[in-house]
Amino acid sequence: MFGLFKKKQPLPSDLFLSLSESEYISKVRSLVDDLPPAGKIMLLVAYQNLDPLILAMKEMKKEDKSLPTSIEDLIRFMDPEGSKSDTEVGKRRKTWFWMAGLLKRIDKMKSEESKDIWNQLIESGAHIHTVLPPNQLWSEDEKAYFSHIKNEDDGRFYVSKILNPFKEKWS
Repeated sequence: MFGLFKKKQPLPSDLFLSLSESEYISKVRSLVDDLPPAGKIMLLVAYQNLDPLILAMKEMKKEDKSLPTSIEDLIRFMDPEGSKSDTEVGKRRKTWFWMAGLLKRIDKMKSEESKDIWNQLIESGAHIHTVLPPNQLWSEDEKAYFSHIKNEDDGRFYVSKILNPFKEKWS
């Protein structure tokens, strides 16, 4: 009964979104730092598929007003702590899209720490050609963006020149 009067704990997304820009980037960097190489690849797949997902949600918003249309709303919507997914696959996908949303929000923030995050992801791109094809978390349509990657150099190139939002600064 006393549980009814407990203060509701904020979701991780609310905590992230309330941070200053430098604290936010540092927290996201810490999340990425802690990922194993295969996890970084899952993050890259979610990141690549984030814009099409947001566009689809904007179209569906006409029928379902609860769908997010901004990156901040998407971060809250995909929050793993607030997940309503029934399946393990659904929870994992939401978590990767949540992390991709956190990363996408950094695109507007031009900092050296952002560059460090992308350098890690570029290096992980070397393993896309071995990790992604057998993976069943993502549909063939979601993996299609990466289907031309046949070796380590292709993977690094794709992440550094196609996905990396700061590529113009680094050329």
